[in-house]
Amino acid sequence: MSELDKEKNTNTSQKATVYKWKRNKRSLIDILLFCALWLVIAGWIVFIVMMLVNKDNYAPNVLIGIIFGVSAAFLCAVIGLGIVMKIIQDKEKHKILESHIEKTDEEWHEDELLKVRNLRTSFFTENGEVRAVNGISFNLNKGKVLGIVGESGSGKSVTAYSIMQILSPPGEVVGGSVKFKNEELVGVSEKRMQKIRGNNISIIFQDPMTSLNPVFTIGNQIQEAILLHTNRTRKQAKARAIELLQLVGINEPEKRLKQYPFELSGGMRQRIGIAMALACEPDILIADEPTTALDVTIQAQILELMQKLQKELGMAIIMITHDLGVIAQMCDEVIVMYAGKICEQGTAEEIFYNPKHEYTKGLLASIPYGSKAEGKLSSIEGTPVDLLALPKGCAFAPRCNNCLKICLEEMPERLVINDDHMATCWMNVLEGLKDGSVVLMEEKENG
Repeated sequence: MSELDKEKNTNTSQKATVYKWKRNKRSLIDILLFCALWLVIAGWIVFIVMMLVNKDNYAPNVLIGIIFGVSAAFLCAVIGLGIVMKIIQDKEKHKILESHIEKTDEEWHEDELLKVRNLRTSFFTENGEVRAVNGISFNLNKGKVLGIVGESGSGKSVTAYSIMQILSPPGEVVGGSVKFKNEELVGVSEKRMQKIRGNNISIIFQDPMTSLNPVFTIGNQIQEAILLHTNRTRKQAKARAIELLQLVGINEPEKRLKQYPFELSGGMRQRIGIAMALACEPDILIADEPTTALDVTIQAQILELMQKLQKELGMAIIMITHDLGVIAQMCDEVIVMYAGKICEQGTAEEIFYNPKHEYTKGLLASIPYGSKAEGKLSSIEGTPVDLLALPKGCAFAPRCNNCLKICLEEMPERLVINDDHMATCWMNVLEGLKDGSVVLMEEKENG
């Protein structure tokens, strides 16, 4: 094992230990608060009972009063300790995130909305570090639709949650940079992110059945974002909510505002989710598998609606899905992810008509179309790689039919195919050596 690998394993072990310690520390504070609360409640009960039983006896009442006072002071001390510890933890987390932000001197262009550089997000579990997103980079320009495609567990949704800064423990962004309009989002305060979420960057969650709150009406949930991010009155917010429901094609919008999510179909709930995301006309809309739980007819309607709204409002969209048909219909640029990394990236035309990664080729081969629709569908053999035990070389190598020896030993670098296309596959290097477009360093030195 190399020194670099040893250092990585040591850092992983230390991070997992730190997370476990923080979790245990939080649990201890919770237990102390719980015990202190019940101690005060018990003190109150005993105090009231003793007052009723010993109305004329002064001494026991004084004793119970002292006990109650001590318990109350203890509760205040524990609550104060909990608040102080929470502040300290937040400051520590902010410092750690700041230390991992990638400092870049790249020029910012007017048409750029989002710039992600070397983003790394991990989940620290008792079994080790799960690198769900492992060093991805991409740009999103105004009015463009970027598609992120890959199998379940490839890191698509975690990428979206990292951009929105809505990860829950044990997940956290451990490195990289996410800039929105040249403002760094990694390590920014929660107060600042609350102003950005919903207002500048919105998300449509993948499950319309559970993404809406079942105990609030549709009207309450749509108007909440409007009232939070704008200066509209409640009357104006209601009018805006009705306008949004009409925009997404829901009939009888006034009636729907008074209904609860369980009274609506899956397609209508998804339209409600889109309406909520568009409430403040965001610059970026992240659609996390918006058609997964819908039938084919409703899927087509939702996609047509999103295309229409994207053109009318001029917003940029990040479309996350495992459906290449949706990608082909919606997207200008495509990112193919596997095991937390980008294996291929380019325009939709390049990805579909000139795939250069074996994983992308496998995904495209599995699409039923034309004469293939009647025959046996091809599939990618094997199962997705275990993120707790990533291979030394290419993560897709164990499932690749054209795997080379070097694929098992070394991770390929990103190779520029052309101005609109990049891929990380050793097969491209082999093809380049054959046609002369790639030259080894030794040959350059000797030549």
